[in-house]
Amino acid sequence: MRLRKALLVAKKDWKEVFSSKLTLASFVLPYAIPMLIIFLLTAIASLAPGGLTPEELEHLRSILPGAEGLTEEQITAYLIGALILPLMFLLATLISSSTIAADSFAGEKERKTIEPLLAAPISEAELFLGKVLVSFIPSIALLYISFGISCLLVNALTAGIFGYLWFPTLNATLMVCLVGPPYAFLGMCLVIIGSTRASTVRDASNYAGVLILPILAILLAQLAGLMVMEAIHIVALAGLLALIDAMVFKLAYTTFNREELITRL
Repeated sequence: MRLRKALLVAKKDWKEVFSSKLTLASFVLPYAIPMLIIFLLTAIASLAPGGLTPEELEHLRSILPGAEGLTEEQITAYLIGALILPLMFLLATLISSSTIAADSFAGEKERKTIEPLLAAPISEAELFLGKVLVSFIPSIALLYISFGISCLLVNALTAGIFGYLWFPTLNATLMVCLVGPPYAFLGMCLVIIGSTRASTVRDASNYAGVLILPILAILLAQLAGLMVMEAIHIVALAGLLALIDAMVFKLAYTTFNREELITRL
């Protein structure tokens, strides 16, 4: 498999996909979700005093890594910033990348450009990787940029509450920077597999929807105190996702059939 040929496929698609203002807006707008949460963080934290009983406060200190010794006002901001915000970045990246990944083959069908692509002298693995890179590279770049901006905003807006730079926490950094890329990659693979079977971009974009459920499950389990995500758990999760990515990617391109795709046109 030659990366150079895969990048040629990606470059071709970047010109087509990002020439659409609607697609570009759909790609960027999901990151408004974590940005909105940042501003809600400050508003909620400022109203926190008096809202928790001593027992509830002690419970939160016990289930949140690094929350020992925090005041009620601080722990409310910490809960939202360190626990909820990183998962919202995963969700935003999943939604954002799906916008472009759904266009991979379904968009080619709609634009009537898929026949020349399938006839190109390129292997199935190179073609599939090229389609993944179309959404993976800009999505992860935007993830890191928006997360960096969010770190500045969180610290600026909570300076009066903490009095020092506290965000990002180690777990938040690992969740976004280590878990984010392989989780998004998995979502892209699923959407692109769906794109080979779907007739429209809208139909293909639904294939990554199942990956929203684990994010919600982790969030609810942590808020309920049923599980505590330590740094070692997050690193292990990233490794597991990378292994799953490799298996799904291999399964995707080994079962990819150009002739069958043409017959569906």
